Amino acid sequence: ADVYVVNSCTVTAVADQKTRQILHRVRRENPDALVALCGCMAQNAGEDAAAALGVDVLGGNRDHAAFVDAVCRAAAGEGCPADTGREAEGFVRLPAGGLAERTRALLKIEDGCDSFCAYCAIPYARGRVRSLPPEELAAEARRLAAAGFGEIVVTGIEISAYGRDLGLDGGLTAAAGLLCDAAAPARVSLGSLRPTAVTEAFCRTLSRKENFCRHFHLSLQSGSDGVLGRMRRDYGADGIRRGVALLREWFDDPNITGDVICGFCGETEAEFEETLALAEELELGGLHVFPYSERAGTYAARRLADDVKKAEKERRCAALSAVSRRNHAVYLARQVGKSFTVVFEHRKPSGVIGGYTENYLFAVTEAPDVSAGDVRRVTAVASDGEELTCRPAE
Repeated sequence: ADVYVVNSCTVTAVADQKTRQILHRVRRENPDALVALCGCMAQNAGEDAAAALGVDVLGGNRDHAAFVDAVCRAAAGEGCPADTGREAEGFVRLPAGGLAERTRALLKIEDGCDSFCAYCAIPYARGRVRSLPPEELAAEARRLAAAGFGEIVVTGIEISAYGRDLGLDGGLTAAAGLLCDAAAPARVSLGSLRPTAVTEAFCRTLSRKENFCRHFHLSLQSGSDGVLGRMRRDYGADGIRRGVALLREWFDDPNITGDVICGFCGETEAEFEETLALAEELELGGLHVFPYSERAGTYAARRLADDVKKAEKERRCAALSAVSRRNHAVYLARQVGKSFTVVFEHRKPSGVIGGYTENYLFAVTEAPDVSAGDVRRVTAVASDGEELTCRPAE
């Protein structure tokens, strides 16, 4: 290619390493190509990053339009600064969209984070919370539904903080309700949630919306009070329990998944066992488990010791992932015999076509008349522990 654009993540040290590897490979294989880097790693990089990383154009997260313009001008041979598109503030308004098959669309409603958790570099890369105003949010939802998308996935860096910067009443709860009304009959699902976002008002409001998806991905990070305190999270294990209990009280057998970090600074075996026990107690399936990695500039990097050995982090990740797989299989088995609405996405080489249910389970069916983008009602007839096999609902 003549131009390479690398969009980077900086949530873990491994993410940074992968970005550097890609940049080095591109430079080695295509020494004359224009190489541009954007995203969170680029945002956190210093002034000398362009030269150090071997990139021609460096852009962060805060002005995507300026970055694209700089790449185009550089590709045309026009002079432009290497470091561009990194200073603008405010919510970056980009048209929401999704796959060409019009299955699920992504709608970003918020950017930035004010939490400054001990382990996380994202607030430094993304800045403070900025929200898309409600009227624009509703207009985008109506546009996507009219375009034929079967589901709108609400995304952001910390969607639980939606509206805080605008002084809005109701926050995410009100925004999600507004989206459900604007997007109907297309369904609405939420991205990662802080456990404290799950309140009785949240559950009462959204359980009444027929097109609201009952999958909840919670940003847990640990099940130990000691670890959560060192992480500077604003809840403990009992807060997680309360959130999960509310979800199960108000929603019909919801799918509750989450993120967990293993081996955070000072995590003892007993503290890890607390996380493991909580995952089993609450039957949390589909956990995204990853080892802690130190991020420069964070509170943990400055004040805490990364003292859990790499091999031990990996062992703990494996143990928690095993619990997650068992819980997921149990949850899937419980869905057999139930009916779901599936937004179909793609046909497998075997001939079956698959898509996601409203509780975010992958379901497949032998239906030659179904195409990607179709929304159909199905009944689950079997589970193999990873996905549901379905037939058209009667």
